[in-house]
Amino acid sequence: MGGERGAFGDSVRRLRLRQGMTQEDLAEAAKLGLRTLRDIETGRIGQPRPATVRLLADAFGLAGADRDTFHQSSGEHAATRRDVPAQLPAAPAGFTARQAEIARLDGAPGLTVLSGPPGVGKSALAVHWGYRVAERFRDGQLYLNLRGFDPDGPMTADEAARTLLVALVPPDRVPDGLDARSALLRSLLTGRRMLLVLDNARDAGQVRPLLPGGAGCAVVVTSRNQLPGLVVSHGAMPLMLGPLTAGEAEALLAGRLGAVRVAADTGAVRALVEATAGLPLALVTVAARAATRKSLATVVAELTGSRLDGLRGLDAATDPRTVISWSYRALSPPGARLFRLLGAHWGPDLSGPAASSLNGADASRALAELTDASLISEHHPFRYALHDLVKEYATELAGPGERDEARHRLTEHYLRTGRTAAMLLDPQRQPLELEPNGGDVFPEPIADVAAALAWFAAEHANLMAVLRHHAGPPEYGWQIPWTMVDHLDRRGYWADWIVAEQHAVDAARRAGNPIAEAFAHRMLARAYAQREEFPAAEPHYAAAIELYAAAGDRYGQASTLHGRVYMWERRGRRDLCVRDISAAVELYRSIGNALGEARTLNSLGWHQAHLGDRQSGLAHCRQALALLVEADDREGQASTWDSIGWIHHQDGDPGAAATAYEQALILLRRSGDLMQQAEVLEHLGDAHAAAGREPEARVAWDGALSILDGLGHPDAERLRGRLG
Repeated sequence: MGGERGAFGDSVRRLRLRQGMTQEDLAEAAKLGLRTLRDIETGRIGQPRPATVRLLADAFGLAGADRDTFHQSSGEHAATRRDVPAQLPAAPAGFTARQAEIARLDGAPGLTVLSGPPGVGKSALAVHWGYRVAERFRDGQLYLNLRGFDPDGPMTADEAARTLLVALVPPDRVPDGLDARSALLRSLLTGRRMLLVLDNARDAGQVRPLLPGGAGCAVVVTSRNQLPGLVVSHGAMPLMLGPLTAGEAEALLAGRLGAVRVAADTGAVRALVEATAGLPLALVTVAARAATRKSLATVVAELTGSRLDGLRGLDAATDPRTVISWSYRALSPPGARLFRLLGAHWGPDLSGPAASSLNGADASRALAELTDASLISEHHPFRYALHDLVKEYATELAGPGERDEARHRLTEHYLRTGRTAAMLLDPQRQPLELEPNGGDVFPEPIADVAAALAWFAAEHANLMAVLRHHAGPPEYGWQIPWTMVDHLDRRGYWADWIVAEQHAVDAARRAGNPIAEAFAHRMLARAYAQREEFPAAEPHYAAAIELYAAAGDRYGQASTLHGRVYMWERRGRRDLCVRDISAAVELYRSIGNALGEARTLNSLGWHQAHLGDRQSGLAHCRQALALLVEADDREGQASTWDSIGWIHHQDGDPGAAATAYEQALILLRRSGDLMQQAEVLEHLGDAHAAAGREPEARVAWDGALSILDGLGHPDAERLRGRLG
């Protein structure tokens, strides 16, 4: 261009003069030679190097749009557009869902750590988002697979830094050594607007040397590990991915197979979604297989049995078993052992102490390692779960001996913790006798009734899973249901109670324990009676009474006779109620069981009052209440206050009745017995209505109906009819 001043030279000269700078001042501020600066202003250098343009922009203090305009005037953008890196892999086909995660990425700070289990779609989301926001990054996108869980080992940070640098400078300008490469990378990224996708990172140490030093660039790191170190040291935003919802999974299949084909076979589509458990890698594999099959039902049939076999991909990168194995091989020996044992657990999740029992030793560090590796998730505080396909892989790993020993320890954990919780719910029960703990089981401490109810609620599905699948000593088959009785009854899990006690009857019979078998028959009858399935209940009451009598167990006989009264009452046979209760009172007295006597006296008074003898009924109830207070039996006291309230109501004193019912409710709300709360609330509503207090009556009835609806109890429709 000879001596003509170019457009960029004019821009530099105008900015220098506007800021009152001499050429010497600017050359010093920009760390440029004075001759270089003069050549730029005179146009001898028409298109300076990008680094020179950035140095001048820094010296002038330019930012934002002013800086963009300055760069454009240098001709840098037009001249080097072909050299702007655009390294993102091909955009994932048929990408769907993840709208909430995309919104978080849109508003993220400079660094995001995208973590989740193998095959959950971390890389696909990062690449999809990269294309979505590519225009924000005028200086391009860098992508690097760090091979964090590759069978041949992860890429070193030194190698990774060199790979990134050669996208920005000629290879001969890349220095030796990680520190030098990291420093040059930071220098080259300063002032640029670039997106870096660092895919499949192993740990924070692999990533830190690759991060920009200042603002302007965005970095998305994907990893199976959560990389909390980057959150602490660099303020990274953690973003964890979980499986797709059923709707999202169906949308993914529709995107791959076509909406018409998916809509034509919704049953098969639902089966495929269920088989893949919402894991995108598995869904993509299924879609690829379905593309070559005439029928989706054929693909469903191929998944019968081992889903991992049915989902085997065309290569290692699309085979869920292989992909999960890369994470497993990266674990420490303790972490790998616990991962194998987690596959032996029948239930949907487990607590930290349960994991330690499964492990036979404290598992806190191994749990942290597995959580960080995204092989398990802490879906509630201190409760852990595996994705279905990950669990299937873990199940394949443990040998029979290792697996059986772990299941034995876990069953012992549930039994010992359950026994503690059960005795808190009913301290009057005769404790279950167990062998001493061998030291490799870690029962959970249960402090009070509320903690006992909370533990049973959290472990309900696990306890039922143990009963369905356990094939060990038959004693567990009746002992586990023994611990669950009050939980199942209070919470209205009557269908599960029936299943549990059916297991208990069979297990006790196989164990040759007639007392345990009698108790299981008695509880099975009670569960049927709660569902008003009286023909099914009656033979089990009879079997329990016969077994107890043969064993000389008068306490068991009395308890069963008293329990059978509920069935007679519901069937309108109060004469049989009085017959069974009177026999039970005598049996309890014969063995000096004051508590049993008190409870049956209350029941006797209730039924006498219903038969018209309210004076005798009230006397028996007051006699029972005195014994129950002495025994500190709050549940029995509540039942007796309910009886006293009803008798007062029938005697024409609704005020005294309401007072008695309120006393019963105070006690029942502490115990958590929902069914009895509903009964007493209905009685309280009746008392209020009799006294002309309609608003108070409706509040009580509405409360009872809400509980009955929640329990699915048949009385709900009867009460709803009354309210109507």
